[in-house]
Amino acid sequence: RELTFTYGPLGFYVVPQAWNFASLVGGLVYTAAAVASVTFVPYWILRQHGSRVVAFGFAAALALAAPTGYHVTEVLSLGVLLLAIGAFQGTLPLRLTPLAGFLGGITAIQGLVKPPTAVVAMLACALVVLAPPPGAWRRAGVAGASLLGTFLVGWLVVARQSVADLPEWVLSTVDLARGYSEAMFLASTDRNHEYIAAALLVVGFIAYIARFAMRTQRRNDVLLGIVVALALW
Repeated sequence: RELTFTYGPLGFYVVPQAWNFASLVGGLVYTAAAVASVTFVPYWILRQHGSRVVAFGFAAALALAAPTGYHVTEVLSLGVLLLAIGAFQGTLPLRLTPLAGFLGGITAIQGLVKPPTAVVAMLACALVVLAPPPGAWRRAGVAGASLLGTFLVGWLVVARQSVADLPEWVLSTVDLARGYSEAMFLASTDRNHEYIAAALLVVGFIAYIARFAMRTQRRNDVLLGIVVALALW
């Protein structure tokens, strides 16, 4: 049967086919960022509204469950989505313009590592760009420049690909996405309980922090609801 590598040109850093110094360091940094995002961000958000014990317990549960039911690429996208929701609703005291640039870069990295996970990172970036405070166009420009610059550096310098290879890669990625969901139905089901437990924790946490946004004036509740719904889908 035919096997297809569903990751991008930098996917070998996350799922190395051969060990070398670059893949070891790259994989370590990427995995550490993913685990830190899904551990520290939930703790930071929950600490604003509850006791330190509750925040630590919930964050620890997420940290243990998410890597079990999800791949590390999905964990990183989840972490940046939680960060964007916290910034959007005003829970986290972050400057939105630098954050938009940061999320634009993360979106590019996710696209180069595993394209499907870049969709959630892009939603997180869009949420910060369209946040209520003025300056959406400035944030959009910073996010776009960061996304483009990071993508080009990753594509040309790190992955050592040619610009001429881009159209073919985009077309193959689109073709892969069309059949990806159908192919996943054939995957092993012996870990269903792990996926369900992780999904329930993730959905519960997103619903918990989104609840505070609904209580806050001057926040675009509809936009937040759409982004969360799309990310869960």
